[in-house]
Amino acid sequence: MHNNRNRRMLYMALTLLFTIACAAYSVPGVQRMSGDVKCVSDGFNPEVKTTSYTCYCPMDPSYTNPFDITEEDFADPGRLRINACYEYTLHNPVIPALLDTSATATPTLVPTATSTPTKRPTATPAPYLSGDVTTCNLTDRYINFPIDPNAADISGLDFEVTIGGVPSTCNVPSSNTNILSCTFPQGQTFPAQIIVNVDGFITNDFTFDGGICVTNPIPQDNSGSGSDPVLPVEPSPTTDPNSNG
Repeated sequence: MHNNRNRRMLYMALTLLFTIACAAYSVPGVQRMSGDVKCVSDGFNPEVKTTSYTCYCPMDPSYTNPFDITEEDFADPGRLRINACYEYTLHNPVIPALLDTSATATPTLVPTATSTPTKRPTATPAPYLSGDVTTCNLTDRYINFPIDPNAADISGLDFEVTIGGVPSTCNVPSSNTNILSCTFPQGQTFPAQIIVNVDGFITNDFTFDGGICVTNPIPQDNSGSGSDPVLPVEPSPTTDPNSNG
């Protein structure tokens, strides 16, 4: 009889301690570690009757993943690491060490001779343009923007510039690598919004009023023949835009 009663009391005590521990972990802001993964409680989720956590990827803490976690998840650091680093793996090459269930595994990037991963920014890149305009020619339809001195290298990344909502063809002239020269369609008017998109991130968004835009003068025929003015020849697409600025 005494043994049965002692077992019941022990069971009730353990249940009470477990309930108290769960309640403590359910308080928003409480931190828990599983291996090298840190998770912060977001509070109890009554829909799934468990606590929601935001877990930080140990490979890059700027990546987080909020989800409902059970005690089984905390007991498996490898699985928890994969879940916490889900967003990281979307932007970076999946490496074998990430799938290692060992909590102490340290990921190592091993270059291969057959493929080179395309670099991707892990946060919003710095502004690519300085936000100014150095040259705007309405006749030849080009505009030059100074490149920000701290701009990231965009080679290999998706890059787009829109002027007034219309995608523009742009290039960095070999004669002046400090500017980005872009074209705009016939009839473009200013003010116009300039948006630069680097690999899905908007790095520049500003309005150019067109105040410095110029129009090439139409050469006049002074021979006295009375013929119509001679229009300038449109530059070929291969002409360096800086030769007109």
